[in-house]
Amino acid sequence: MKRCLPINIILLFFVTFIFFESCKNGNSINSDNNSEDFSRISLELDWYALADNQGKLDNEMGKAAAEVAEFSNDGKLIASGSKLGYNVKVWDLKGNLVFDYKCDSSLKVVSFFPNDKYLLAGGKFNQLFIWEVDEWKKYKTIEFPAGIESLRFSHDGEILAIGRYDGIINFMKTSDLTFVDSVQHRTGDVVNDPDFRADVNSLDFSPDDKYLLAGGFDGRLKIWYLPEMKLIKNIQAHDNSIKSVRINKKGDCIATASSGEDYKGDNTIKLWDFKSCQLLHKLSFPMGMETVDFSPMGNYLIGGGRESRYDDGNKEPKGHIYFYSIPNDILTEPIRQIHNEQVFNLEYLSFNTEGTKLLSSHQDGTVRLWDIIFN
Repeated sequence: MKRCLPINIILLFFVTFIFFESCKNGNSINSDNNSEDFSRISLELDWYALADNQGKLDNEMGKAAAEVAEFSNDGKLIASGSKLGYNVKVWDLKGNLVFDYKCDSSLKVVSFFPNDKYLLAGGKFNQLFIWEVDEWKKYKTIEFPAGIESLRFSHDGEILAIGRYDGIINFMKTSDLTFVDSVQHRTGDVVNDPDFRADVNSLDFSPDDKYLLAGGFDGRLKIWYLPEMKLIKNIQAHDNSIKSVRINKKGDCIATASSGEDYKGDNTIKLWDFKSCQLLHKLSFPMGMETVDFSPMGNYLIGGGRESRYDDGNKEPKGHIYFYSIPNDILTEPIRQIHNEQVFNLEYLSFNTEGTKLLSSHQDGTVRLWDIIFN
């Protein structure tokens, strides 16, 4: 008489077979996340260039930083702004320098117009410079009462939001570059109190352009309902300064990155539910996080910052570009780190429109272009 195998033995063989078949196909079973696998993405450095003329590759020297780097909307050009070289530079995708301008003080923002007809740059010099991209002629200079710390175009391209050092956010029409409104992120005597900080560090529009998100030096995340210019959310998101704020494509999740002046305390990336502003996820790091962004399709989150300190004994501070997979339901499912790339301390990260290339800017004064490899 034949003896049948117990049902639990049969199930064990079946599960083992499925597991090894999955491994052969390059996939792994992960019980807590159903998104991209760790091995499915990597970064390949295309080229790097010195964006801050005071910089030196892989050596901070305390003298340089590429504060920002952005793609043109058609993905054919790259613009950067620097802290101590005061340089606005533009390259083509092959790394050829096509424009170089020296400002009077530190740069904080660069951005192309939605139609790529103009390039904007601003910073501590209390002005917004605008160049015509075709011939790189100065088109316009707009004066401000305080330095410019952040700017962001609405998705429909009709409004430009500008965050200032004195806590004011201005709104301009892109059609004629006229001011249409303003709100105040933080109040205080910036002029007479040199220790008071009101910087509006980062801005982003919701996908439907009805809301503006702002993060500042005070660590507060604020959300304005733009049809009424009404503040609807005001939360103490971080103990340290919010350096970067972004909202995903679905419009249901906000990411914030925080960094302190002394790199102590709240050095985190946090994810928030847009409607309730409840904390969903918290990612902690040894030192300050300077930048965070969602990929254009919303399936990845990237972040980076300053993970070591420059001093006489440490000439090569190292950080990482962190990649996280975003599940279909970020409100209830966990996120997972799928890749990290060791780099020089970071200031800024940004995707191209297709999400196939990545720009990083660093404290050694360089801008680096990466190809995102989907294995």
